[in-house]
Amino acid sequence: MSRGAAAAGRPGAGGGVALACAGSLAAALALACVGPPQHREPPEPPLRIWTPGLIHWRGDRRVMAVAIENSAPVAVPVEDPDPRRVRVVLFNGVGPDRICEKDAEEAGPIAQVVSLRPGEMRPVPVDLGEACARVPPGEYRYEVGYDAPATAPGPPVRLRTAFGHVLVAAGPTSAPGGMGSGAAAADEAGARRGR
Repeated sequence: MSRGAAAAGRPGAGGGVALACAGSLAAALALACVGPPQHREPPEPPLRIWTPGLIHWRGDRRVMAVAIENSAPVAVPVEDPDPRRVRVVLFNGVGPDRICEKDAEEAGPIAQVVSLRPGEMRPVPVDLGEACARVPPGEYRYEVGYDAPATAPGPPVRLRTAFGHVLVAAGPTSAPGGMGSGAAAADEAGARRGR
């Protein structure tokens, strides 16, 4: 008897192979649909740091425009935003070389506790005239953080770092409130959002 006849004489032999293949395909499709476990991002904190994307410094004026914003739909009690709690680092280019920095004072007495309304923004301009007085003209990238003690039982306040650039120009200092003033930018943002 030929091999073809023998195969034909075994009904269901080819069907078993087909069923096995179909089962493997179904398992593969099920795995592809489910996929690996997805990484869940942590929830957005109720408070966040606001900074302009680009800050202009001219002459010896060194003010970092910073504001603390409540992005939650409810009021949030917090220490009245204080420049002492702001951490600023300026870097030269994309590398790790630091040009100047100011550390945050996480310890120390808590200032007055306030309640930030939903969407409210409190300007916290930081004077870096001493820490960054020797920064030469040029463009630098900055990182701004905010670390403060808790106002209630729980962990301290550590807001997500904000990023941007500082453009330092040679020449006389801009007049107070001018476009080159970082403090003016923070005050304007606060007025827009309602302090």
